[in-house]
Amino acid sequence: MVSALEDVEKGAAFAYLRTVFRARFPEAAHKPGPSLNDATHEWVRAHEAEIWPNRKNGDRVRLITEVLYPFHTTYATLLQARSRINPQLRAVRYNTFNGIAEQFDLTLAALRSGDSETERVQKAGLVANFLDLFYVTQTLGDEPVEQQHIDELVSAVMPAVRLSESVEELSRALGEHAADWPVRLQLIPDLRYDTKRRFVHYVLTRLTAWVEMGATNGEADPTDRFLLRRDRDRDFEIEHLFTSTASKYAHKAPDARYYGFLRNRIGALLLLDGLDNGSYGGMLLEQKLASYRKDTLLAGMLNPDFFQRGNVRLRKFLTGEGLYGMIATYDASTALEPFIEARGRFYCEVAKKIWSLDALRLAPPPAPGPLAPGKRTRYGVRFQDLVEAGLVSVGDRLVGRRRGELYYARVRPEGSIETTSGVASAPTKAMEDAVGVASNGWAFWEVEGTKERLDTIRQRYLEQVAR
Repeated sequence: MVSALEDVEKGAAFAYLRTVFRARFPEAAHKPGPSLNDATHEWVRAHEAEIWPNRKNGDRVRLITEVLYPFHTTYATLLQARSRINPQLRAVRYNTFNGIAEQFDLTLAALRSGDSETERVQKAGLVANFLDLFYVTQTLGDEPVEQQHIDELVSAVMPAVRLSESVEELSRALGEHAADWPVRLQLIPDLRYDTKRRFVHYVLTRLTAWVEMGATNGEADPTDRFLLRRDRDRDFEIEHLFTSTASKYAHKAPDARYYGFLRNRIGALLLLDGLDNGSYGGMLLEQKLASYRKDTLLAGMLNPDFFQRGNVRLRKFLTGEGLYGMIATYDASTALEPFIEARGRFYCEVAKKIWSLDALRLAPPPAPGPLAPGKRTRYGVRFQDLVEAGLVSVGDRLVGRRRGELYYARVRPEGSIETTSGVASAPTKAMEDAVGVASNGWAFWEVEGTKERLDTIRQRYLEQVAR
């Protein structure tokens, strides 16, 4: 077992042990004392009674034969899926790209010794999809996605996962927890290159790959090509459809600052090969359209005649998905802002296809509509919900303290938060605007009049809707 894991990645054996212990003994993993990560031997000795409650009757043997050994091959497969696309575990690769270092705790908590290898891979895929959806929707909502927040999510859903025996039960457990996350996909058109560049790159990667795979019936997955840097070549880059020289489009957008705002929206962006992207320089979009035909399909579709010269499989695919009529094309007479907005809406609809619960094989709650109030999770609560419930009032002043310095914000009528640096829809983004540091904004801000922190008010809201 150790040799097989170390052959995949140096240090994998100890990483596997720590992951198993966190998954199988979560209560012990969070108790004070020796650190599981930094002092694994000492941690095991400190928690012998929990790991081997009947060690005289063979528990030490069962830890090896029933817990550790059966799952190490699945763990090795997961490690390999981090560095290159595995068609059954694509989201493992995505999560690695997005910086989720510890993503296998829930998987190992869900596995059973009686599972077939197929069932284990299916469970691993569900967990990876769940974490990918969390990352995407959290980022869209300006919420934090650092490892500590992933760990909080894992702790919250771990009890339900440990009770899930079958693939179907795991799908339901994760689906119920994530049921109200996809609503944030509506925010896709508002994404901007200048505020979330890396995330925009990831979203464009997934959108572009989805179209490419759809046109080939999934025969080729180009995602790795979009994500990885290649030898001596520039990797895939974000391409602005419209040049940075505002004067070239002054006849369509006279205000140079507003033009800059428009050209950075996701509807005005593509993902292109770095060499091709660099060759376009300051060309006008109408001058680049012919070259786009040989780039990605998502770029080629900008041409008004793209579907008149072949591309039948792509047209059939988009028609079947109900997206063909939403394609926005461009020529020299096209108005700028409506075109960018239409392109953003098209991207949004593609994103809904990619990150729907059905596409991720996460079973939604039995009842239609939003998640039942009693099962609503903290991650589905918006700041606007607190305002609409009357727990925070329009005009309230919010105060945050960091390193001895006070920061102030005010609640706006639409339920957003205004700081000296801008307007944000979420507390964490408001903290980032005010302080320049992205952390847990719910714990940072408190209502000045009541001295009550937003995370306390959020908990009160959850208790209220649960009743």
